[in-house]
Amino acid sequence: MLASLASDGVTVTDGELRVGDALVGYGGFAGSQTAVAPLAAWLAAGPRPFVGAACGLFEWTHALADNVDDVDTLVGAIVHAARGAVIRLDDEVLRENVELRSIGVDQAYSDHGFESGAALLERAPGRYVDYVIRTLKDALEGAQIEGWLGFDETASRSRNPIRLFPPLAQAGVLLPAPQDELALAPLEVEIWAFRSDVYETRERFWMDSLDGLIARQGE
Repeated sequence: MLASLASDGVTVTDGELRVGDALVGYGGFAGSQTAVAPLAAWLAAGPRPFVGAACGLFEWTHALADNVDDVDTLVGAIVHAARGAVIRLDDEVLRENVELRSIGVDQAYSDHGFESGAALLERAPGRYVDYVIRTLKDALEGAQIEGWLGFDETASRSRNPIRLFPPLAQAGVLLPAPQDELALAPLEVEIWAFRSDVYETRERFWMDSLDGLIARQGE
């Protein structure tokens, strides 16, 4: 988890939590928190797809952060590193960062799709990306739509890496614009992805308290 945090610009050294050079709070791996009822119930439910079983609990406070951009960076890094649940220790509100989402197939038709790639659990080729591509291809095949769909190695970190490119054909007939987009519009799939509001760091859930927050780390 610490390596993943570092790759997003967050470091934990001797309990100090920093975004770049800025000290934003304190954090570290915690002991058992299973006495917190919502977390105990979440752990008891077992592994989730692409999240895995619990292998660590990270407790932190970002009460020293005085820059909203630092909070955005910190929350994004923790969400990506932990994937599983985050719970506030003051009011015991638990949130799952990964959920089974209904997403339009046309999201793959734009480099801003899948929230510019931020909704995807992984942005590199592997088991998860293969799963998303296979799910999208199944939906296209069911609608008799053909086109190149795969991983775009040229996509930047701020763009969607899973792309569907024109030209498209349906039942062997070429679909010019805007018929191609109209054909894709009704198609939806369910995939495991980050929840749509996971980066809305101004909402109360992410507001810090002296009691801190705790994240469950996946495999």
